[in-house]
Amino acid sequence: MNRIIRLISLMLLSSILIFGTMIYAQENQNQQKKSETSDQQKKQQKEKKDKDQYRKDKKDQQMTSDQEAQEVEEQETTADKPKKEKNKSKDKRPAGWDRGEKEGWDESGAPPGWEKWDKTQQENWENELDNAKKSIRNKGVRDEELSDEKVDSAVTVIEYAARQGVPIEEATSVIEKGLDKGLKAKEIEHTAIAMAEGVNKNVKMNELSKFIQQKLDEGVRGEELSKEINHEIERQQVQKISSERQLQQKKTKRWWEFWK
Repeated sequence: MNRIIRLISLMLLSSILIFGTMIYAQENQNQQKKSETSDQQKKQQKEKKDKDQYRKDKKDQQMTSDQEAQEVEEQETTADKPKKEKNKSKDKRPAGWDRGEKEGWDESGAPPGWEKWDKTQQENWENELDNAKKSIRNKGVRDEELSDEKVDSAVTVIEYAARQGVPIEEATSVIEKGLDKGLKAKEIEHTAIAMAEGVNKNVKMNELSKFIQQKLDEGVRGEELSKEINHEIERQQVQKISSERQLQQKKTKRWWEFWK
């Protein structure tokens, strides 16, 4: 009789332990799900915050740039204009080029990373830039509709873009397309500055170049073209941030999540 009682007691104790273990496991799983949901919500909130901050910084930067340009135009007097035109002709700079020193034009006049290149790479870059400028000038010779001023402006612009780090091939193709589409010197300058901004933000220049040429084929130009380029740069930036976070999430993935 005592044996039966002990056996029943052991069975009850085992049942209690098994039931308790199941409850604990279920509670632990629920806690993990809540934690994962909370982490995901935090990531989504942070991503939204990053996007909003990026757009705000971009808007503030554009407003500052527009305000500075407006102040320069308001300060310009009739007496200053002939002097300004004379200096611009002498320096062979495109329209608006005297509005502050362009970022990236250091004393050596070399593109980013120049000091890490060997002599052969440096010579190849210089030859490629010379050939690109010759190509623009030859285009001016062939096309009688291109004025000398516009050709000089395009040559200066392509050198600026190259020294900012824009691949010479991409800069040349975009500028030649702009000349074919009848862009003004100032429009070509703004396009080159936008490409240089893309370099500073590490966007894919081959994709940006194709995008700009597509917009030129569609007849987009002026301020609208600048806005489209800035939107494309922003799109690539957001896409890059998203890809980097997804990669980071994979690296920090819990071991049991790999089985899902």
